Amino acid sequence: MEVLSRIENAMLAVMAAPILAQSDTIVFEGGELISFSGEILTRQPSPFGEKITGAILAGDLLEVFKRFPDDVLRVESKEGELIVRGKKRIAGLRMMEEILLPYKNVPDPGKFYSFSDKLIPHMLSASGVCGKDETKPKITHVHITENIVEAVDGFQYFRASFQTGLKREVQIHHAIIKSLSKYPLKEASVSEEEGWIHFKTDGGDLRISCVCNTSDYFSEEIFEKMLKQDGVEVELPENMEEILSRAEIMNPSIAATGNADSRVEIFLGENRLTILTEKENGWFKEQKEVLYSGPEFTFCINPAFLRTMISKNLKMIVNDQIARIERDDIHFISALILNKNPKWESREAKDIEESVEE
Repeated sequence: MEVLSRIENAMLAVMAAPILAQSDTIVFEGGELISFSGEILTRQPSPFGEKITGAILAGDLLEVFKRFPDDVLRVESKEGELIVRGKKRIAGLRMMEEILLPYKNVPDPGKFYSFSDKLIPHMLSASGVCGKDETKPKITHVHITENIVEAVDGFQYFRASFQTGLKREVQIHHAIIKSLSKYPLKEASVSEEEGWIHFKTDGGDLRISCVCNTSDYFSEEIFEKMLKQDGVEVELPENMEEILSRAEIMNPSIAATGNADSRVEIFLGENRLTILTEKENGWFKEQKEVLYSGPEFTFCINPAFLRTMISKNLKMIVNDQIARIERDDIHFISALILNKNPKWESREAKDIEESVEE
């Protein structure tokens, strides 16, 4: 089970379709178990010590240790193969003796230090705001400084203001953050050579290094102006969390990618709030009365994130440009799409008499 756990950890940096030499393998070298995708590097003590050296296809190695039912396995290196023996079963895995994986190109970390318990959760929330256009790296990365975690996609902006614990400014790709969030990370180190951040897990056995974007981020003045904008205060329904939970049923991202990429559309009109989600095989709509008088508009937001934001504050500030929600040290802003004929009004549902509670 210990070996299996370490192999599963290493799969974080294994590429199914390798671009780098041996990036679809797990490497055993110098008493370490190593995997490297070019963007993520994992290093752990090898469960076999220094007795076994070589590179083995990661998928095959994982399946052998997952499917052998034995409590105890004997592992040895023999004639270019890793031999795994159970009580009544045996498997041989071809082992490449020459290590070609270029993991030594990753700079060594400096001194590790602890960081805020809020850092990883806020990074994960910020990653849900990032854009998907890889030609624009500023919107696909989460920006982290000593006192801010922020992200923007051109329509939404997330900021958490707190002492992060990081010593230097970094930008980490949203997809890497979603992978990192699954691990109990406790310490970090930002390389003196810019371009890499390193994490240690609780216990320190697993070390994960991630590539960073080193280009300049957006000017802080842009976001400060948005955060200071005034508007009309709108109080969201008390059962908003229940509505969002129902709306997620018809969100395609829940099944495909989990909550992180989920979206709901929220429409605000004259004393009326409408929540809509849709996927290929269905859609959901729910309306509630709210106290609002102003232009009609629509914005999108991650429902899981919105539930977190409104758990302590049901108030939202809106004007003719943005909607802003604040909670403790978190600020979320969405650009508004002004519209007089939202798309769901033309749906079949418009013919159904809505039952709207006072």
